[in-house]
Amino acid sequence: MLTSPSRPAGRPAAGPAPGTPSPALHGHDLVLRHGGVPVVHGVSLALAA
Repeated sequence: MLTSPSRPAGRPAAGPAPGTPSPALHGHDLVLRHGGVPVVHGVSLALAA
């Protein structure tokens, strides 16, 4: 069985130059597990408009 727990990233996301309006980005580390063993690791980003 695969599960995908995510947690907030411990590092700040790269942003646009100061003074440039843009939507907020929210990053989370993503780890997929199979039988309690991590099998895939990546970063999931959600764009908040």
